[in-house]
Amino acid sequence: MNSNITIERLDQHQAEMALPGLVSLLQDAVDSDASLGFWKPLGADEAAEYWQSVFKKLPSGYQVLLVARQGAEIVGSAQLELNQKQNGVHRAEIQKVLVHRAARRQGIAQALMLELERIARANQRKILMLDTLRDGGAEPLYLKLGYTQAGILPGFTLEVDGTYGDTVFYYRWLDS
Repeated sequence: MNSNITIERLDQHQAEMALPGLVSLLQDAVDSDASLGFWKPLGADEAAEYWQSVFKKLPSGYQVLLVARQGAEIVGSAQLELNQKQNGVHRAEIQKVLVHRAARRQGIAQALMLELERIARANQRKILMLDTLRDGGAEPLYLKLGYTQAGILPGFTLEVDGTYGDTVFYYRWLDS
């Protein structure tokens, strides 16, 4: 990974201060065809509304928001939702791993993933799950990190052009 990149966990106040950079990051991801639940073009107000919904969950400690910075600029982010259900306290879900187009292929997504795994372990989580668009470009990273494909749900996403995209589910048991 580029030595100028730092990974940090944001609390609600820090996240609110980072809102402009997070909005820009999400817009870039959507503009570059990432399947994140939004169609392009993604307006700044809609992106800000999404991030503010994430920020509200941060004080509980069950939602984790990481950012990757290159200097002061946010070039990546990732989230971890720690399951709160009694029968699910051993699991967590990785959500919305984003890297700005200009910063890709520098190991940022991998660094974010490894930090999410470290946090999951620190919270006694044993299994992680995630989903991604089939053939969307992220699958090689997840396989490299030891994730196992659990299955494919055909047509799970509806794209702006009216086509359907397949979603691939992955999981990984964490070592202690």
